[in-house]
Amino acid sequence: MSWYVLFVRSGSECQVKTNLQRFIDKKDLRCVVPKRKISEKKCGQISCVEKVMFPGYVFVETKMNYSMYYILNEYHLVHRMLNYRNKKDLNNSIQNSNNIFLDSEEHYFKQMPYKDIEQIFELLNNEEVIEYSKVFIADSCVSVISGPLMGKEGIIKKIDKRKRRAKVSISLWGSEMLIDLGIEVLRIGNLDVNV
Repeated sequence: MSWYVLFVRSGSECQVKTNLQRFIDKKDLRCVVPKRKISEKKCGQISCVEKVMFPGYVFVETKMNYSMYYILNEYHLVHRMLNYRNKKDLNNSIQNSNNIFLDSEEHYFKQMPYKDIEQIFELLNNEEVIEYSKVFIADSCVSVISGPLMGKEGIIKKIDKRKRRAKVSISLWGSEMLIDLGIEVLRIGNLDVNV
């Protein structure tokens, strides 16, 4: 089984996941909608909210063939499967490998590289949510004390202490994306805690 990405109506990611898992056997399909907890300020109050990390996308793990493709595309909230193989992809595959069978149905569907999905799964908990990380900031040095970003300081590109968010670099489809993740900031320099 391999990972693929469905482009769906924005705001309906969880509904698509629930309905696909209800109608397709769990051994044939696994759906994931990564979410993140972040702080939002409304009417002067800071609250913790859960938001979909990639609006409009549902990650599915399945053994892709034509029948599964048409089942997924028949669902009315699914617009299309991302990166359906085109002639350029097919020609590059044929030139790079002599062991590809053109009759194989799986060959015509472009998979998501496992290294891309793996870096997302490393951040998720069992409920497919990225929790807050506790961060110490001393001068310009950032140390993650606990949470999903622990040991991954290298992917943190920017910290906004006021909004309590960290911009994190994630690689998808060969390009870098910056994603906001929620953090709790503990400042050592002034010995105060902003929680």
